[in-house]
Amino acid sequence: MGPVAQKGQQIMGIAPGSVLASRYRLVRMLGRGGMADVYEASDMRLGRSVAVKVFRQQTELSTNEARQQREIQVLARLQHPNIVGVFDAGTQDGSSFVVMQLIDGVTLAARITAATLDLAEVRRVGTAVADALTYVHSAGLVHRDIKPGNILCESSGHVYLADFGIVRLVDATRLTMHGTIGTVSYLSPEQVRGEDVDASSDVYSLGLVLLECLTGKPEYPGSSAEAAVARLTRPPRLPSTLPPDWSELLKAMTSPAGMNRPPASDVVKALRELSTSPADAPTAILEPDRPTNSTRAMTVTALEAPRRPWMPRLRRWLIASGLVAILFVIGIWFVTSQIQGADAPSGLPAPTASPGQDRLTQDLQDLEEAVQP
Repeated sequence: MGPVAQKGQQIMGIAPGSVLASRYRLVRMLGRGGMADVYEASDMRLGRSVAVKVFRQQTELSTNEARQQREIQVLARLQHPNIVGVFDAGTQDGSSFVVMQLIDGVTLAARITAATLDLAEVRRVGTAVADALTYVHSAGLVHRDIKPGNILCESSGHVYLADFGIVRLVDATRLTMHGTIGTVSYLSPEQVRGEDVDASSDVYSLGLVLLECLTGKPEYPGSSAEAAVARLTRPPRLPSTLPPDWSELLKAMTSPAGMNRPPASDVVKALRELSTSPADAPTAILEPDRPTNSTRAMTVTALEAPRRPWMPRLRRWLIASGLVAILFVIGIWFVTSQIQGADAPSGLPAPTASPGQDRLTQDLQDLEEAVQP
């Protein structure tokens, strides 16, 4: 095989009809990414259809085959209903390839291009991806490139997270190209700064993906430099029509500081309780150590509030009326006491007897003594 082609060009000798590793016959191209082409292929040994990702550029995958095989074995052990399975990997004449499960569907990027997704569909997609990330992160892995193009929507509606070709084993070697890894429009701030990343970086990227599902466009478009600078200078702009619980969740997921982002497991819980219409939008609870309200309790609270819109007004009216009545009584008492004080004869002794009939007798005696010459 000849030299590897430049980015955006097909590798010489790799085309439909080619056979890789004497086993995988490429049938047709399914799509092109930033550094690889994806083909439908036939596994001639097992007699099944698979997807083969062929990298167009020289990568670390082809410089250390032993390390590559060890790390691919780790990825191949990932078994989750929302993760595209990795079957095999290899190199041929300096070109690397990964063999994966073939999905009958389209990318989320294609779905967004066709039309924005409603809240119910975004919740379904987000829950599936966050659940997959929970599993991946628990295995000590970070995906590093969460984007619409790496999320597959099967014709049946099932959602898969794909492309672990640039995954990073935490505290281990990289199965990547040198340099910053990921798609610029969805990189976390720490990825833009070239810092080490952890699971929270995937949560940030997923937040941007969910936002794009709702708006139909990337939050940080433009050239790589423009998108990177925008990421570091302003937070994502959320639609004003977004229900409060959605806004709270997306703000938390896209927090500039990774320590302030919820783990993927909490994102799953929050997404499952999110409202799907502005009319019933209770506040999402994102505190890991605090149990969330049940869906039923949240729904009852949300539905009861609009049925009694007059209750707050009634309470305010009663409070105001009570204050007016109290002030009126105090005013009457004050005026009356002033009048009585002004009319009272001077020099009269103050009553000394106890209340009742005895006091009345004593008061009459005192009054009689006071008026005698």
